[in-house]
Amino acid sequence: MQAFRQALYNNGGGQVIAADINKEKLALYYADDFYVILPSKHPEFISKLKQLCVLKNIQLIVPTRDGELSVLALNRLLFEQNRIQVMVADTSTIEICQDKYLFYQYCIEHGFKTIPTSLDPNSEIEFPIYIKPRIGSAAKKHFIAQTAEKMKLFLALYHNEIFVLQPRIDHSEYTIDLFSDFSGNIISVIPRKRVDVENGESIVAITQNNQYIIKESSKLAYSLKLIGHNTIQCFFDEHNNDVIFIEVNPRYGGGAALGFSVGASTANYLVQLLKGETPEFEQNSDWADRWMFKYPKSVSMINKNDNFCQAIGQRKIFCIDIDGTICTEHCSYEDAQPINSVIEKVNSLFQQGHKIILFTSRGYSSGYDWLPLLKQQMLRWKVSYHEIRQGKPYADYYIDNKAVNILDWV
Repeated sequence: MQAFRQALYNNGGGQVIAADINKEKLALYYADDFYVILPSKHPEFISKLKQLCVLKNIQLIVPTRDGELSVLALNRLLFEQNRIQVMVADTSTIEICQDKYLFYQYCIEHGFKTIPTSLDPNSEIEFPIYIKPRIGSAAKKHFIAQTAEKMKLFLALYHNEIFVLQPRIDHSEYTIDLFSDFSGNIISVIPRKRVDVENGESIVAITQNNQYIIKESSKLAYSLKLIGHNTIQCFFDEHNNDVIFIEVNPRYGGGAALGFSVGASTANYLVQLLKGETPEFEQNSDWADRWMFKYPKSVSMINKNDNFCQAIGQRKIFCIDIDGTICTEHCSYEDAQPINSVIEKVNSLFQQGHKIILFTSRGYSSGYDWLPLLKQQMLRWKVSYHEIRQGKPYADYYIDNKAVNILDWV
């Protein structure tokens, strides 16, 4: 959410609108606005989603969970007819990626190394084996069976479901964040070694410039006709330099932020594509061997229905104009007078823990440095702030008398 908001700021502005089936999801409150929508299996899901997109002038839909990929892929042309792009591959690609046995068969037929996969618990199997749902995600109902007896007990427990059986692999496991444009042209490929995993998601990882993985992942992406941001998983046999594919999630994964940090800002790529531009991977010189650590954080909301809510650990950035907002304008800068009601509002936000950045266009044309006078005025008027800048920096909210009615805001 934060990456897309930054990308829109970098490319001229816009809003990130979030949607979920209920409002009890923390990520919703990091968006500019959010809506509660129908489940993706509901017969009116597509029509209601399209109505929302038209209402809010949405130009891009980014699915973030497996459950909605198939229905969005099936209806992608309907959205495109309304000038709404959907970051989703074709239905055949989604079907292969979501079905672990179909993915295994695809890899075998197209010459990619993969894990031996069986649906038959009575076949000759060398234990221990890894058991997981044929269709599933987030490592739910995954089980390592050390013996045939334990395998049978587990399968009996979930006898109405279909599982795949795979040998346990001891090679290092990698996740690859691969981005392709809407024509399938690859823009960036970032492999990261999974150092520690929890519930199927990397919580400790390190980027590695492994050319074997980059080459084979690119070949697989072209073969599958992947588009947008994709999360590919594989093992790497360091002795033989073999890339052994596990699965492909044709969507964003939980560790995507590590790729962002080394220059592969795929949210930025998507915004550029919507503008008709050609993105380029501007990798950092030290993009390899970059570590990522994820840790839980408690967030306590004062009012979860208020998009201006203050949350512990969720400090917002307010970028506030000075002339005409903090003080009067249409006079000499030296004679400007404070607007006390606005200053009280700014000081209140400061005390709540939000970051306050004051900005000004003073001196933009003349080149004269007005910052010393401004700092004196802010001190005299008792304005609490963190920074004063010439020009607008990135922020969560912009308060400017040319954009909002200041009296309404206070």
